[in-house]
Amino acid sequence: MRPRKFNAGLRINPSRKCARQFLTGQFKFLPGKNCSPIYYSYMLKFIYCVRRHPSKSPEAFRKYWLENHGPLVRSFAKTLRAKRYVQSHTLDTPLNAAAQQPRGSKPAYDGITELWWDNAEDLIAALSSPEGQAANKTLAEDEARFCDLPNCSVFFTEEHTILDY
Repeated sequence: MRPRKFNAGLRINPSRKCARQFLTGQFKFLPGKNCSPIYYSYMLKFIYCVRRHPSKSPEAFRKYWLENHGPLVRSFAKTLRAKRYVQSHTLDTPLNAAAQQPRGSKPAYDGITELWWDNAEDLIAALSSPEGQAANKTLAEDEARFCDLPNCSVFFTEEHTILDY
């Protein structure tokens, strides 16, 4: 049976009793006992909080990001060993102000990008190759066409699912 992908990239083999033990925090791997080794790891996730370039209207920004940059990222996915890419475009709604006001937060980003790898080693290996370096350079140059890079924010995360109905 193929490992099943759970939230936060956790991979376990659901046919094993020890999978249940692992998820409930009771997992103890004892070679030769009731569990055989299970592959499990957390995927590496990259977050890119995007602000549009001042020369772009919100509509032009969203269109370029979705129709030009998105396909460009997809074209380099294999080279970069990326497993998933998601763009989240900020909605133009009064709900944003309603959420920001009680928190005293800054105006919303124009969107976020999420990009996943199986592990940090895959990303490091990809960016260590000449092809990976060229892909990363091309993507950064393209981002400069529609993003206000000095006002964007990028970072890597580890997910902790608190609620998942």
